[in-house]
Amino acid sequence: MLNNAAWNIVVAEGLLRIIYVSTAKRHFDVPALAELLGIAQRNNAGCGISGVLTFHDGAFLQILEGPAAAVEAIFARIEADDRHHQLILVERTAIETRAFASWAMGWVEHANLLRTGFDLDALKPHVPSADMIRAMLLSFEQAVAA
Repeated sequence: MLNNAAWNIVVAEGLLRIIYVSTAKRHFDVPALAELLGIAQRNNAGCGISGVLTFHDGAFLQILEGPAAAVEAIFARIEADDRHHQLILVERTAIETRAFASWAMGWVEHANLLRTGFDLDALKPHVPSADMIRAMLLSFEQAVAA
């Protein structure tokens, strides 16, 4: 959950959503992914960012939402991060409401994505539309909440 100071930033600035996919330059095992997720959750909660991350077979898919300047700053760090290559920006758009407001950085397991009909292997030959990615991840969030 985001802290109160981070939510106050949103009042003064418009919201932005960035969706990207990238390929990892190195192998990420479960402990390395858990560490990455923990760092992202702490950093994001402090600056009003919410979103979701998933990883499968060397591919990251991430949705970042929050105050525009904070989202742009995080994305710039990701672009410069040497753990990623072949980074593809799927969507950068102003939004009025967050899709993942309750997650400073949610984690979605590949098996759970498969249950919603989404297969990250589809990212290999081409990039799905932002609407497709968002719809699949939202359907997962709704299934977990039920």
